[in-house]
Amino acid sequence: TGGWKSEVERYQRQMLAVIDYFVDCMYVYGIPGLATSVDRDLVQFPIINAGSPDAHPAHVLADVACMLRYTRDDLKKARVGWLGCTNGTLFSLIEALRYFPFSLQVALPPLEDRPTLETYARHCGVKVDFVDTPQQAVEGCNFVYAGCRSGLDDELAQQWKVDDALLSHADQKARVLLGTSPMQAIEVASDNLASLLLLQSENRLRVHKRLLHWVFLENERVI
Repeated sequence: TGGWKSEVERYQRQMLAVIDYFVDCMYVYGIPGLATSVDRDLVQFPIINAGSPDAHPAHVLADVACMLRYTRDDLKKARVGWLGCTNGTLFSLIEALRYFPFSLQVALPPLEDRPTLETYARHCGVKVDFVDTPQQAVEGCNFVYAGCRSGLDDELAQQWKVDDALLSHADQKARVLLGTSPMQAIEVASDNLASLLLLQSENRLRVHKRLLHWVFLENERVI
């Protein structure tokens, strides 16, 4: 009927069984992650989530690799601050706490749905420090996420800007990560653009290459 995203979610058994006949692996983007959490009896091919409103696992795995590089492989030293609106990256950051020992403190703009995130953190069984201001979010952090700005008007956008004044609350050697595409992210002042964006991009490519290696070659006896 034209709403293909909702149709994939509503008619999984019919549509994915047809797709299963033709493909060995599928990348999805923009479809809610829960829509692709299907019964293994229904789908025999791997589904790789390249980013959705409720999960962005490949992005976060790449970012964890960035953190490992600058904490000398000791993620217990990683204190991560997020400022900005909710998106898939933030959901996956919270889930990543189940597997990686960094700490996370989050500030959401007004009108954002904080109770949903708090419920999700409890569901994951992890501790997230939810705070009220950008300054509290970056306090003592050595990694600062410029999250999504979609819920900010022009005035709030300036108040939440990642600049020297804000980063003065963070660790002296804090590094900036983007939690979404540069065009959608909280603004980062030009003098703070020594961020990890290029390393984030490189590591994301490596994550996807490794995922494909795992999908197609992991069980091969001869590579």
